Parts: sequence; structure tokens; C-alpha cells
Amino acid sequence: MAKDPRLFVKELTEMRQDAVSDILAGKYGRLPIGNSAAKPEDRPEIVFLHQLGVYPEMREVDILPRRLSAFSDVDLRYRICQQLFEESKHAKLLRETLMVWNKDPDALWYEPIYEWACSFDFMDKLDTITYWSCNNLIGEGLFLEAILVPMKKFEPLAFRTYVEKVMPDEGKHVALGRDLVARLAISDEDQMQVRAASEVIIRQFTHAYRVIVQISEGKIDGTIPESRSYRFSATKGAD
Repeated sequence: MAKDPRLFVKELTEMRQDAVSDILAGKYGRLPIGNSAAKPEDRPEIVFLHQLGVYPEMREVDILPRRLSAFSDVDLRYRICQQLFEESKHAKLLRETLMVWNKDPDALWYEPIYEWACSFDFMDKLDTITYWSCNNLIGEGLFLEAILVPMKKFEPLAFRTYVEKVMPDEGKHVALGRDLVARLAISDEDQMQVRAASEVIIRQFTHAYRVIVQISEGKIDGTIPESRSYRFSATKGAD
């Protein structure tokens, strides 16, 4: 039997919060931030984390226009278009920060972290309801609470672009996902499908987070599991 949509959204939100609690407790490692006075452009882990953010913003710019046609409601179309604009803005601002630092802004766009890219490949194949749950309600919520919040807490200056320009928009994207799931996930079948896909994206995110931490710490290398040849190419100058 299907849950009341509001209770179903609450269930999904609690799933996300459980994952965030595990991440912040260090279950998958901790990002190496908050312990250096060096300039951000001179710290490979900071440059890497900025390059990392370009990929999801650019993927969203590719995916969102294809999702727009599923809706005829003017207000929903406006909110989706607003998110599309904001994702484009975030990608532009992160790339500009990296170029000011004389770092390659597209290093992890053309050769993305394998585990990071897989989540977007998975979501791109989902139907309308499950996409908005996985991408916005779960995925953007995880990114906001498990990555952006610690950036703001521990190193707001090093991550100024994220904190001042990206973070203020993320709550709106989570809210859009919440509203669409409450509106669309009505039947028991739909809710079962959304729940299962949301569990997958949480597993993918936490696995990717573990890899990102290890790369940030310099413990493993590579953009693909077989080679791990990355070795902080983030420190190379932009062409």
C-alpha cells in the first residue's frame, strides 16, 4: 500500500540523513581540509575538489533540458529552467576560479573520477519520478550536507566559490526534488521504484566519497579504478 506522499518524502529524507550522518562521522574517511594555511591554489587537494565540482554541474546542464519536456506546468518548467541556469553558472564560476589559479578547469570533465561519473550515468537512464528523487532530493542533498557544509565550516575562504556562489542555490534544487517526488510518486509501484533507486544512489555516492577522500589525501591515484594514474594532475597549469 502506498504511503501518503508527504510521509514518503520524509522516508527518503531520513535515508539521506542517515547517509550524511555516516559520512560526517568518518565512516568513509574525511576530506583533508581545515588544517593548512597555504594558499588554496598551492594545495593539490583544494584544486582537486574544485575540479571535481565542474563535472556534476556540466552533466546537469546536459541532462536537465531533456527532463523539461516531461512537464507542462509553467511553474515547474520555470523552476527546472532556473536550476539549469544555476548549474551553468556554477560550472562557469568554478572554471573561472581554477583559471585564475592557473589550473586546468576541465581536468575532471574530460577524464572524470570513474565512481563519480557512474552515478550520473545511472541517473540519466531513470524515468521521470526516480530521476528527480535520485538527483535532487538525494544526490544534491548529499552534496550539500556532506561536502558543502564542511567546506563552509572548516575552510570558507579556500572554498569561497562553493560557499558564496554554489551553496545558496543547492537548497532550492533539493526542494524541487522533494516537491516533484511528493507530486508524482503516488502509487505503491512508483514508491517502490523510487525507494530502490534512491538506495542505489546513496550507495554510489558513499562509495564515490570514499574514493574522493583517498585521492584528496594522495593515497590512491587515477580517474579509473584500473590505473589510478591521476597523481594530482590538478596541479598542472591551464593551457
